[in-house]
Amino acid sequence: MYSSAFIGLKIVYPVRYVAPNCRHTVQRELSHGVYYGMDFSQIIAFFEASKYFLLFFGTFFEGTVVMMAGGLLLQAGEVNLAPLYITLVASDIASDMCWYVLGYWGARPFLMRWGHLFGATPEVIAMIEGRFRRYQTSILIISKLTMGFGCAVVTLTVAGMLRVPFALYATITVLGSLV
Repeated sequence: MYSSAFIGLKIVYPVRYVAPNCRHTVQRELSHGVYYGMDFSQIIAFFEASKYFLLFFGTFFEGTVVMMAGGLLLQAGEVNLAPLYITLVASDIASDMCWYVLGYWGARPFLMRWGHLFGATPEVIAMIEGRFRRYQTSILIISKLTMGFGCAVVTLTVAGMLRVPFALYATITVLGSLV
């Protein structure tokens, strides 16, 4: 006999299922139905033990939605302010650096090959490049402080594509994340 604390539950009695609005009944034997999963308390313990790790990766991939969820967890008393703040800022900075690197190494070849499919012709790219170079500091600050008005990923990738000096980019990203 298997212990429910070790690997789950073992059902050793026949189960009778009556479908709603149906005259037929289905009877099946679940005598060998061993559940090898985690029970609910183990799942809660896992989330409790790794909450900052999960918040880091959630913020890295999703961003503001997970940041707001972190605020709800803070309000509920499930997390502490200092570790939450450090986790969210570190994750935001890491994701911004990844978008810069992606733009630095891959955006221009991608746009030259596939840009015609969504209107990014070489003329349009040259126009965007000229405007971005002229206002790069302002664009990056406004994008960081407003979460890009939904275009932060594009702005950060274009910054990498146009080879904005990394020191300037990192400074704006870190200061914007701290705010």
